[in-house]
Amino acid sequence: MFAFFIIKAATLFENLNKKYIENPESEHYGKPVHRIPKSKWRRKIIECVTRLASKITLVFGLGFYDVKVTDLRKKDENGKPITSPLIIANHSSLVDVLAIFAYYDSCPSFLAMNWVKKTPFVSGVADGLQCIYVEPDRKQGLTKQIQARVEESAKYDLPPFTIFPEGTTTNGTRLIDFKYGAFYAHVPVQPIAIKYNYKYYNPSYVVDKGLKYVLKTAMQFKNDLELVLLPVVYPETEAEKTDVKVWTEKNYQILGKELNIPFDRICTRPQKMFYLNYVRGKWDFERTEKAINEIYSKRVEALNEGGHSHWSSYSSLPSTSELPSTSAQPQPSQPPQQEQQEKEQKLKQEQQQKQEQQQKQEQQQEQLQQSEKQQQPEQQQ
Repeated sequence: MFAFFIIKAATLFENLNKKYIENPESEHYGKPVHRIPKSKWRRKIIECVTRLASKITLVFGLGFYDVKVTDLRKKDENGKPITSPLIIANHSSLVDVLAIFAYYDSCPSFLAMNWVKKTPFVSGVADGLQCIYVEPDRKQGLTKQIQARVEESAKYDLPPFTIFPEGTTTNGTRLIDFKYGAFYAHVPVQPIAIKYNYKYYNPSYVVDKGLKYVLKTAMQFKNDLELVLLPVVYPETEAEKTDVKVWTEKNYQILGKELNIPFDRICTRPQKMFYLNYVRGKWDFERTEKAINEIYSKRVEALNEGGHSHWSSYSSLPSTSELPSTSAQPQPSQPPQQEQQEKEQKLKQEQQQKQEQQQKQEQQQEQLQQSEKQQQPEQQQ
């Protein structure tokens, strides 16, 4: 809360509308607020307060006592790390934002959901950091905003801009396909790999929400976190400079390799949302299982054909409103690969049982034959 009031004080009397936005003589005429550079002293105050508040929250609020920063970036002639105005990172938790605020070179702006703007106190910090807000279902012009912001970050004194290209949080075991919005500008990218080491509770913001998530994370005796600052990735080939799919895939591979995750590409955002609706009692078991298996089948088919499956491929799947809620919560179904393995094991067991039965029958027949041979001499005598 104290960070909110200090940042609000640091942004008082800026009067951006009169000085820039509504002033035809200004080079920033007509621009949105997040593209107008702040004065150095205002920016310094905002960064210091945000960094301090983030570290206090991580250590004393959530129990992240051991935060390791591994810097693999190349250095320039003066020994300073070479960075980029565009940062991408995997997204597992709301802690990701605090960690980047606390331990990166400077406090960057973020692409934030619109609910952040409506959240008390948090909205003041986000406004001071010049975040871009986005509605989940209204993204017209968002790519142009991101591209303009990234291009102007190098030209003006704007903070670097951070995007989580997965578009949602995951449990850290996979990377889902990146969205293209972060990569249309074809500018160098600063990847950050965020790794959580935990013993009991996975601090990823997937199932638990709000206060329940905060309490479970804080109640774990110790939470470990590592930030790996990878070298800046440059578009090198002609395809990487012109084809957004190729450029996106390159960054996906680099970040996934550092996270040491499988590249099977079978996990998608819709699967996560279907599972969450089941866990929270909004969907019944049969409908959830059917929807997830349908996505899995389409995914495997697309990957076998050498293509990549995207959100548009699942537009025909049932929406949340089409599936009835239920109070019953059976055990979740197993993934198709595990089911196949269990079937194979059952077949092997059945075959072994048949072989054992055959061996027993053969032994019984041999015993009968031996007994008959012994009885024949006795009868002749």
